[in-house]
Amino acid sequence: MKQCNAVYKISCLDCDVSYRPDEKENQNKDKHKNIKKSKDLRTIVSEHQLEHGHELDWDNISVLDSECLF
Repeated sequence: MKQCNAVYKISCLDCDVSYRPDEKENQNKDKHKNIKKSKDLRTIVSEHQLEHGHELDWDNISVLDSECLF
């Protein structure tokens, strides 16, 4: 079974901030989009959206590195 992990960068459309989620958070980038989760489950990315009212550039996420295990 092939398993791949990626490290990616998410940029903000409203300011110069970008995020590179830590390895634990990299497992599922979709969880960063859901900013209505309970506060305990939010990521730093979703907190940025809520705190500043900013939109992140979900269409242009950069993959910085990837690794596949066989």
